[in-house]
Amino acid sequence: MSLESGRIAKIASGHRLLAFSFWTGQLPEISRLHFLTVARTLPAGGRYVLFIDKANISSSMLELLARCEVDIAAIDLPQLLQENGLAKLLWRTPLSSHWQFVHNILRDRPRLARLSRLGHYHQTMRFTPRYNILLGGPPTTSVRLSNYVRVLISSVIKTHTLYMDLDFAFPRPLDWIHQHGSFVYSWEHRGFANSALMSVKADSPIKKGALIDVLKREGTGRPWILFSEQNCRTCGLDILSCDRLDPLWSKTNPSRPKFSEFFAHDANSEETLRKLKGDFDAIHWHNRWKETPELGSPFDLWLRELTTPSTRETEAGRDPLAGAALREVSWTN
Repeated sequence: MSLESGRIAKIASGHRLLAFSFWTGQLPEISRLHFLTVARTLPAGGRYVLFIDKANISSSMLELLARCEVDIAAIDLPQLLQENGLAKLLWRTPLSSHWQFVHNILRDRPRLARLSRLGHYHQTMRFTPRYNILLGGPPTTSVRLSNYVRVLISSVIKTHTLYMDLDFAFPRPLDWIHQHGSFVYSWEHRGFANSALMSVKADSPIKKGALIDVLKREGTGRPWILFSEQNCRTCGLDILSCDRLDPLWSKTNPSRPKFSEFFAHDANSEETLRKLKGDFDAIHWHNRWKETPELGSPFDLWLRELTTPSTRETEAGRDPLAGAALREVSWTN
């Protein structure tokens, strides 16, 4: 195994489960709820690593990560892509600056998009850029980098991995993931899966490169292409219903509250939080990174519940999340 891939693989040594996320840029304060809930729900024998690339983390967030025992690992993403035969996804040509022009021309022309072979065409998401020899890799964004990282880490680490977007909160222990095989979850009637939560067990074909092979072939990490129903079958990924995983998208859970209420305060905020925590195994708030939760909103009530010590803990002089000082992952351990 090559250098960067080998170093990352060592991170999971001695752990039954490697839970991980990825961030580039400023780590948002609203992700506090994510880290606090994972700290209380991660199964025994699990380790949580936040992989970063050019990330900016405030001192208050660093303190929180330390208390939640989240390890931080900076990765050399271009090197990792190269080692796994995916360097072309970041490759630039003299024509790469014209991607937006090409997108504007092809987004509403499915036949032309298919003939051009510059990208894929999806009936809902329309034109999706893919790697090609003329324009190089698709335009680089933080979302696209995250798409690549979840594929690579899930493949390189050979033990059970659980990828999580940072806009997830977990009301109950994550042991429920062991009741399923390797999985992503559905967008309800869209014909492709959501990889915002992706569990990949040690016996999955993904650990032998199946998902990397699909990424090479498709030339894009966008979920409506990479995680189509056919590609999920190829990689041995079950597609779970979002019924208990995503309040915003669940259409079959009759008791789900309006998801806009998660960040807003009203007379029913406590009941809304109770329903969310009782009816869902995971709560996904879909990239609302700049949201300011109102005082007394379900989000605020949950956050205060997790950060306010109980009377017993206060009397004992203990912080309920007290843990080791922040550790940056050592590649040599």
